[in-house]
Amino acid sequence: MSEHDSPAAAKGSEAGERNGSNSGTKGGASKSPVQIQIPNTEERTGFVKAFTVYIIHISDFGRNYQVERRFDDFAKLHGELSEVDPGLPPIPEKKMWASTDASTVAERRPAFERILRYMLASEAVMFEKGQALWKFLEIPPPGMVAARYAFGAQRLSYARQCGKLLDPKYEKEHAYRLAHDSIIRSNLHVLLVDLKKGPSSSAIETGSAGPATSPSNTSFEASLDGGEGAAEEDAGASASASTTATGKPHEEAEAAALEMLRWAISNGGQVVRRCFLEQKGLFAMLDILLRKGRAALS
Repeated sequence: MSEHDSPAAAKGSEAGERNGSNSGTKGGASKSPVQIQIPNTEERTGFVKAFTVYIIHISDFGRNYQVERRFDDFAKLHGELSEVDPGLPPIPEKKMWASTDASTVAERRPAFERILRYMLASEAVMFEKGQALWKFLEIPPPGMVAARYAFGAQRLSYARQCGKLLDPKYEKEHAYRLAHDSIIRSNLHVLLVDLKKGPSSSAIETGSAGPATSPSNTSFEASLDGGEGAAEEDAGASASASTTATGKPHEEAEAAALEMLRWAISNGGQVVRRCFLEQKGLFAMLDILLRKGRAALS
């Protein structure tokens, strides 16, 4: 078995991530919670011929792991999502008998990085109901929900869903994501901006991408428990979501954002508390108190 490492390429990948090259947040204000790079590959021996696996290093809200994928895996993902987002970078051509050649690997490795990073910055891909990218990266449904919430589209709806990470059945394994700066920023954005919008614009947000859907409580629970029909159930949820401009869902979004902030500040340490203060967290709390006071007097 031979291994292909690319220190220079890996260095370039790290620099790209620091510059927010796969950031899903608007304006690059916050580092994307899901980061990928492919710093090395390995040659494996098959029944008929040798092949190359590309080792993807993934950071899921700060927790790191690796997955291995072959060219055909990337080609399948690209084929599934090219109709969802026609702007996907092109995939290198298939070479039946040259997959382990150094020149082929050197061409494919950075191309695969570009494709994955583009996908992580694409609203159409991020909210694609088949969840193809998340399955490819082996990110579980709670991680997908948190990443979509951090992305910004449909934020009010995903505030309630992301808040479910604090349920006892999910908290131990998944709540760590709530201490990420992208989630803190999203919570404060909900409190300071989204909840102040008028009835016509404060309904559950929908992005420009057609495949994007709003999650329902039922579909979220089904996803977490391994239900295969969850993605399809999401499609019907967006229709009814448009009626939630005010009232209970609005209050639930506020309550979820506040509870996620409370958990993050209590469990996230000094870094989280500093982020909270830098992002006008105290101002948000004061603003909420004033709003509630005015509502009580009216």
